[in-house]
Amino acid sequence: MNQQIIKHFAFFSFCYLMIFRVAAQCPLMEGAMINSCGANEGPNEFIVFSTTRPNPVSAYNFYYSLNNQPSSNPTKTLAGASVSNKSGTGTITSLCCKIKNVTSPTAFIPANSKVIFIPSNFDWQYNISSLCSGDTIYVAFINTSIAPTNWDVAGNLGNFPATRYLQIVDIINNCLSLPVSYDQSIWSANLDGNAALWNSAGSPTGFNNGCDFGPSGPSISFTNSTICLGTSSTSIPFTITGCPDKYSITWNASSVTAGFSNITNASLPTSSSFILNIPPTAVAGNYSANLTIQNSLSNVTSTFPLMITITDRPTIVAPSNKTVCNGIVLSATNFMSSTSGATYSWTNDNTSIGLSASGNGSVPAFTAVNTGAIPQTANVFVTADVNGCSGTPVSYTITVNSNTTPLFTQIESVCTGTSFNLPAISNNGILGSWDPAINNNTTTTYTFTSDPTMGNCVLPVTMTVEVHDINVDAGVDNIVTAYVPYQLQGSGGATNLQYTWVPSSALNNPTVPNPIAVLNSDTKFYLTVSDGSGCKGYDSVMIRVYRDSGFYVPSAFTPNGDGLNDVVKVIPVSISKIEYFRIFNRYGNLVFETSDISKGWDGNYKNKKQDTGSYIFIVKGISITGTPVVRKGTLLLIN
Repeated sequence: MNQQIIKHFAFFSFCYLMIFRVAAQCPLMEGAMINSCGANEGPNEFIVFSTTRPNPVSAYNFYYSLNNQPSSNPTKTLAGASVSNKSGTGTITSLCCKIKNVTSPTAFIPANSKVIFIPSNFDWQYNISSLCSGDTIYVAFINTSIAPTNWDVAGNLGNFPATRYLQIVDIINNCLSLPVSYDQSIWSANLDGNAALWNSAGSPTGFNNGCDFGPSGPSISFTNSTICLGTSSTSIPFTITGCPDKYSITWNASSVTAGFSNITNASLPTSSSFILNIPPTAVAGNYSANLTIQNSLSNVTSTFPLMITITDRPTIVAPSNKTVCNGIVLSATNFMSSTSGATYSWTNDNTSIGLSASGNGSVPAFTAVNTGAIPQTANVFVTADVNGCSGTPVSYTITVNSNTTPLFTQIESVCTGTSFNLPAISNNGILGSWDPAINNNTTTTYTFTSDPTMGNCVLPVTMTVEVHDINVDAGVDNIVTAYVPYQLQGSGGATNLQYTWVPSSALNNPTVPNPIAVLNSDTKFYLTVSDGSGCKGYDSVMIRVYRDSGFYVPSAFTPNGDGLNDVVKVIPVSISKIEYFRIFNRYGNLVFETSDISKGWDGNYKNKKQDTGSYIFIVKGISITGTPVVRKGTLLLIN
């Protein structure tokens, strides 16, 4: 009666599949034997799924079709309600887990269990060791002659090129698994023994292990260990298949020489991790061994290469200690290690010097800071790392000294030519020197640099010594006419100066730069110029007096470009107008002529420099009284 109720419930659920839901709590398709072996293919096909809730086996229906929702239009079905006793000659065994045969539709399946649905009349000997590891797998024998199971003896899952879809349904909780699919492309050939596994996302993996779900031998997966020199032991996590329970480690000869010990037929750790002791005599390098695992029940072994790599700890070339002054920019400090590829980290125990507390890589450039009176010292600790192996830290110091300013008393201004000294020791006792050399002819700014014995943190200072330079000029010597007023042209090169001319009797005002003189004889005037600080300068000028009108022409000139007597000019006395000034060479050729009293001859004729020798001149003009005046003579050109 109960079996009938279950059948009706399964049929009712099939008619209203749209109310089912797909959720994380639904059963999950995990695998299937697609192209089976045995006398008939259909009875030897099976599927594997996992449960999420505790249910009787009759709660589960497996559906297969070409539709991507096979539960809505199944081609084939294996129903939990069709479970019965095994009738075929086949067997299901495992080295790795317990097998619980399910022969009644009411048999209870716990949550989170693996379940196999297989026709009860199968005749193949299956090893399903790869499907479980130490837990229980439930094998439900489906009687394919009991509805609603619909399963062909000739085969259902294989021998079909199109994409196929599989789904497991929890009909009690209205819960559908994620549909999974496969096609022939996941195998290299269409052979008996083709099977498939699906991950949680429904992606298939095809394999063929000779009609088995069991491994060919025990297997172990692990990652070779890389450790640092000086490490006493290392842990190597591993995962296994094929249920090995024993292991052996056989080191090669060089590893044994280094102190590694072989391990023989030890129990595989239940912690899924090897702990290997590292001999203290082992140096940096690679150490190889063979790891052999064994399933004691089957006495099958598998061997895998094992390697331990010991990495040398890097050493650092310690930077030299640094001592700098406040305000100095320190360049970046780079580090060097005995091992290539090292990375660096550093710490600083005194951030008041302007460097941050820690960092990676080089110590960056920074501006040193010390605004106090005493030196500030920081200890910088540097650690090198290669592949997670840290070396012994090294340290260096950075000392920042405060700056000292030399103090001096300002030197008062001096007169041109007055001697003075700059002190070699400052008021606060700092020895040093001044640059440039003392110059008592012009105002100069001098820089004081401390002696090296005074340390590096003495700041340079400057002092400007003002020199009062009175540049006295009494004017150029000249020729004047007797009793005709003539203005002297004196200057002192600055303002606010006092002028004194002597003799003063012929002057209208002897205390101004340009007094008026009325002379009747040759006179030499002396000019004294002084400033408020008492500095004085001196010059003189010669004024010659002519009683008649005429021309004065120098007897010689030197046109050599030195700025002295390079041009010969006429000096008129009581002349109102010059008609011409002419110069002839010894051949009578006119080499120069002008009517401009301000112009003279530079010794060139037709852009060619003339030879040294005597030349004839003639000058004609009109006196201030209207009388013509002519003068002739010779002059000497000296190159």
